[in-house]
Amino acid sequence: MNRFDTLIIGGGLSGFLHARSILKHEDPNLKLALVDPDPESLGKKTFSSWRRKDLHGNPFSHLVTDHWEHFRIVGPKGELLHRRFDAYVYERIPGDRILSFLGQDTLLDPRLARFSASVERITSEIEESLAGRPLQVELDSGQKVLSDTILTSVAQYPRDSMIQYFLGLEIETDFDVFDPTSVVLMDFRVPQEGAVRFVYILPFGTRTALAEFTVFSRNRIPDSECEELLRSYLSSKLGLETFRVIRKESGDIPMSLEVEPRFAPAFLDSRVRTIGGAAGRVKPSTGYSFQRNCRALNSQKHPLFSFRFQVYDKILLGVLGQNGNLGAEIFYRLFSRNPENRVFAFLDEDSSLLDEIRIFMTLPLRPFLQQLFLQYPFVFATGATCLLHLLPGTGTIAVWLLPLAGLMTIGIGHGSIDHWMAPKTVRGVAFFLPYLGRIFLFLLFCILAPLLVLLVFILQSADHFGEAQWHRAIRYSKNHLAVRFFSWLWGLFASLFGVLFHWNESTPILNTLLRKTGFAEVLSTADACLASLMLLVLAVFAAHTLDRYVTRSSGYRHAGVLSTLVLAASFAALPLLPGFLCFFVFWHSWDSVMFQRSRLGWSSTQYFRRAFPFTALSILGSFALMVTLQRWEVFFFLIGALTAAHAPVMSRFFRES
Repeated sequence: MNRFDTLIIGGGLSGFLHARSILKHEDPNLKLALVDPDPESLGKKTFSSWRRKDLHGNPFSHLVTDHWEHFRIVGPKGELLHRRFDAYVYERIPGDRILSFLGQDTLLDPRLARFSASVERITSEIEESLAGRPLQVELDSGQKVLSDTILTSVAQYPRDSMIQYFLGLEIETDFDVFDPTSVVLMDFRVPQEGAVRFVYILPFGTRTALAEFTVFSRNRIPDSECEELLRSYLSSKLGLETFRVIRKESGDIPMSLEVEPRFAPAFLDSRVRTIGGAAGRVKPSTGYSFQRNCRALNSQKHPLFSFRFQVYDKILLGVLGQNGNLGAEIFYRLFSRNPENRVFAFLDEDSSLLDEIRIFMTLPLRPFLQQLFLQYPFVFATGATCLLHLLPGTGTIAVWLLPLAGLMTIGIGHGSIDHWMAPKTVRGVAFFLPYLGRIFLFLLFCILAPLLVLLVFILQSADHFGEAQWHRAIRYSKNHLAVRFFSWLWGLFASLFGVLFHWNESTPILNTLLRKTGFAEVLSTADACLASLMLLVLAVFAAHTLDRYVTRSSGYRHAGVLSTLVLAASFAALPLLPGFLCFFVFWHSWDSVMFQRSRLGWSSTQYFRRAFPFTALSILGSFALMVTLQRWEVFFFLIGALTAAHAPVMSRFFRES
């Protein structure tokens, strides 16, 4: 069986860049493998992007065939913006030139072996590491190879991800049409139809150019329709009734921050490392990846707070996904109301916070603020609740307004579609019998052994909250014990920090629930506060560790440490129950609803219609029991019972989605 020092999965640009870098080492015994089902795929692509003139690091700069110093953007009504790139230049490199150049050294190096195949699976990294053995890679050709280290660029994305897809025609005309000094980045004079649609033109001369019809959308239209729309544009906008097609190209680029490496590292000490698309080298909001892949070889460091650019991408994709017709206005404003250097630095994630604020002020604020609220409702809800709590004259009831309203809608509602999330084979009676059984057993043990139930509830809540917050990391690691433990530790913080920090408020509630007066007084207020701070330190450590793992796996920064500190501050600033309900409703439940909708492909209206009957039933049933028994603590028991039934269903949904 062949054994290699390093095996690279994926023969695209990133795979070849890393292969070339590894082969620079002069060790004659080095053995490298490159696995790709289409060995010539790199040669079929074309790489075009802007680059700062004073920055180097592109190993293929001498292969540039075309470059442009000017760019144009045309608005939907024909508004023309014609600018210089100034500190930047736009360049084009055909993939076949890169492949040919690599053939002169990398591909001819005897230390490199190439496999025209796909990887089926990699043996358990944990088992092999413990045994000190290399990883075994199984190919679809039936071959098995061994490698000490694996680099993989193979990625997959959620089914509902937005896609940038395009169809291009390289054409030649009989008369002068194009300006060879200026690239048309976006011409929006095409029907938008609820998506972002534009034509992109690279002129190679006055009579030859590559014209591409490009769409940002979740729903792809056939290439034939794209070509028809492109030909209509060429005819109506450029006056080209006849032309010769030299070649045709098409493709698609996922526009999502939820990249799923097919072969993710098991944990921080993993011998598997992601590169290229699997490492987040494709910028979600633009689809550009060439410069990001080239820079990745020079530095793996992420500047402090660089995750803010992911927030910007997430919000923009949310705006465009909700109303693609806004795309033309957004992009035209972005370029027309800002200096070009500021815009390209921003798109390269190399801008200052001040310049970013200046950019935001030139964009239509309302849709971005709406999307900001939809993506991060916890910040707004908690801020409003804190304000109501601190303002004089608002009364104690005011602090309960948002938390209770959220609990009765989102909080209870996020568990009201559990039967829809179950596999089709266990729906109906097969689902409801065990589901209702868990609720009944929880309530029964609340009577028989309340302390045991409380401990089980805390442990289960910690696991549920931690899994919901870190489900991507858990999925990447295939349920790695360390990842699972750190996520549970974070969930324990979310479950208990507020209880311990507000111990004076917690003790009467615990005494009532446990039916043992004075039981909760085993801890002094000072000891409980110290315990809460220790729990916060552990949670920050867990979040930092998981942040590093998520970045190592997907390339994207996860702001887990910052989120943990913000959550702790909100717990500390608000009274016990309103503070916890803000987290439960506007963080945990809201994120669950967004995940459920995404994976089930439902609109907000569809979700509401399906969740409302069971939400109403849960609320009415709870109040009926409270009124009948005349005991307010019944509501706590019912929430616990619903959680006991809901958590296993959601856990399975996270694993299988």
